[in-house]
Amino acid sequence: MVDFWQEKVLVSIAEKNGSDISFQAYLEELSTMGFGNRPMDLIPLLNQGYLMKFGPEEKTEITMKGRFVGAHGASVNKLFFGEVTYTSGGYYMITSETYTRKLYRVVILYTTKTDMTSATDEVPAGYEGERYVFANGVLTANNLSFSDREFTCEFTFEFAPRDRDGSPNFMIQDNIGTGAKLPALNSYTDSTKW
Repeated sequence: MVDFWQEKVLVSIAEKNGSDISFQAYLEELSTMGFGNRPMDLIPLLNQGYLMKFGPEEKTEITMKGRFVGAHGASVNKLFFGEVTYTSGGYYMITSETYTRKLYRVVILYTTKTDMTSATDEVPAGYEGERYVFANGVLTANNLSFSDREFTCEFTFEFAPRDRDGSPNFMIQDNIGTGAKLPALNSYTDSTKW
């Protein structure tokens, strides 16, 4: 059994009804904030006792920082930067002509199977994996920088804990110590989160 996860993590991002795109080759940092946080306040009483006042579960923020080259394809650029228009000259332009907020799924997989390339794929029996799936989130920040003469991009997704109907927007899977396989995820669609 693995002692702790280190060095490598797989990250896949999909727009709803789109394809999962593997991002680990572009990323250098990944952080998750607020995952499952359920705040609580105290109300002091005159007898020096306290009442606990519970707040609503907080949103989850996932921030990634990486290095991107535009030549890796329109699909990744469209995912973050807007609508892609192909021109007769063989290149494409990206514009911000739409105000539609897209919904995204982010999948993070830690595994002992080191030759895997997608966080959504099956982890076979005999290997260990721990997968975090966040669905129906929005891209809330996308910051480009050329500081230190390096072109970097830092972007943030935010996810509500549950949808309007109360159905969950995140899931954790693991097969650590079981010997069983970890199944592949379904495509992210209007009717399927994972």
